[in-house]
Amino acid sequence: MKINARINANGNDRKDFVAAYMALTAVDEAVQNAMSALATNVLHGRNYPHADSVDESILTAAYDREAVLAKLKTAIDASRDVQHALMGVITADD
Repeated sequence: MKINARINANGNDRKDFVAAYMALTAVDEAVQNAMSALATNVLHGRNYPHADSVDESILTAAYDREAVLAKLKTAIDASRDVQHALMGVITADD
């Protein structure tokens, strides 16, 4: 991904681009914290008492964990793509 915006005397300065980069860093951290809470707590097998058997409970919990974490990993990957593009703008020669 590439961001074509540039630091401009009549527009935004470097600190604005850095602020956007840092906001995305906070997003990454929040999503990683959510992933941890989901994987180790909320999507634990004990929360599947409605399953017909212990095996079904384990399989259902594993399926949910895999599906949820894959979605959140996609979000982190997208955020990091934008961060990388912003870093290109931040470090470009003016």
